[in-house]
Amino acid sequence: NERARATSLPGAARCPGPRTPGMGVEYEETSFDEITVFFIPWRGTVLRTVLYGPTIWTLLLIHCVLLYLHTALDIDEGMIVTPDDIYTEGDDVSKVSTTLLLFFLVYFGGNCFTRYFEFYEACMGMQGAVQEWVGLMRIYLPHANSELLWALSRHMVASVYFLYFEEGGLPANDRVKLLNETEWGVLSRSRLINKEERMVLEAFQGNRVHLLQTWGLRLASEQMVKAERQKQLGASEKPNPYDQLEHIRTLEEISISLREHGHHITTLSKQPMPFPLYYTLMLMLNASLMVQAYAMVEARTFMSIPSYFLICFVCLGLKETAVALSDPFGLDSVDFETDTFMSKMMLNTKELISRPYHLAPHTIENLPLPDDPFGEEAALAAEEAALAAEPLSVREEREREDGRQLQLLAARHAQIAQIELMQPRGADNEIHFGTRADGLALAV
Repeated sequence: NERARATSLPGAARCPGPRTPGMGVEYEETSFDEITVFFIPWRGTVLRTVLYGPTIWTLLLIHCVLLYLHTALDIDEGMIVTPDDIYTEGDDVSKVSTTLLLFFLVYFGGNCFTRYFEFYEACMGMQGAVQEWVGLMRIYLPHANSELLWALSRHMVASVYFLYFEEGGLPANDRVKLLNETEWGVLSRSRLINKEERMVLEAFQGNRVHLLQTWGLRLASEQMVKAERQKQLGASEKPNPYDQLEHIRTLEEISISLREHGHHITTLSKQPMPFPLYYTLMLMLNASLMVQAYAMVEARTFMSIPSYFLICFVCLGLKETAVALSDPFGLDSVDFETDTFMSKMMLNTKELISRPYHLAPHTIENLPLPDDPFGEEAALAAEEAALAAEPLSVREEREREDGRQLQLLAARHAQIAQIELMQPRGADNEIHFGTRADGLALAV
């Protein structure tokens, strides 16, 4: 079993993370339409968030009170939304509120959606950087065992784990976020860090994710320049220092790329939308819904209550979804499945460093070569090589024969041209096609 074999490799228990699995909602776009959307499951939708909040019920209560005053008690507070004549165009108050509402939904929702995919791109970038690191460890140290490859790769994997745990944790102060015992247990059981490293990380007040990456880069650099590498390669002469330096530079680029992706996640999560702007947008949303509650009482029917409820539900649902998208690290239904990200990264790392998936040097020579995609070019090159290998007398005889063929062809062209000049021309001063064909046949 491939998965069982990967679990037995260094890296120990495949324990992805402390979060409750299955926080996200998987669905098919064709599983429901405009009608069945009202019967979708409760979990993973905005129903719980919106209906459990006081905002929608407060707005609905205000609309019901205004409707009761206007219809049952016939109290007119002075309608400013529609004029006395219902057949003429209404006032612009409701139009202005609708415009502000649309601006809020487009601007706020669009910014949060863009921010969400920036987080996702950075997460996938970190996963790809770790894959590149582990793959290059296998390439640069082809004869290293799984223990050594795991020791050179575990700090990079641990840095991604640490970042996900910190993003989902609670801040201990302005600089450091706490990890709970469950998260420390995941790092220890997976053999990503040891006890001494945990003590250093707990006491460190700087960027602990970057600290783990510097540990991994330092160990890899030392391994590249070790004298024991000559024994691993089985070479009779010392390794080329220029190749080692190039390998270290490549690993540095991957480490910097991993740090950039993680730093982008950290800084973006610490820089939300400015509070004055967020406050203005929330005020704009509530004011627009209040104006709509006041405008719909002129209908003088209780059917305005469910209509207004749907308007509030959609607008508040979009707002709550945008707020959840702005911070995708947590336990919301739209948050990233970081457990899945970590488990896939761990599984891929252990698969790459496992011995059964890599060929020994003596088996590489026996592999069948793939078809040449440049077969025509190879055939032409082989033909030219065969011609160059012919004796000099044979090549000279072939060249003389080619010269005679060219002279004969030139003479035939001259005869065809002379025949065309001798043929009569029609009224349109063109050669008749029948005569031209006869001349060509005669020349041939």
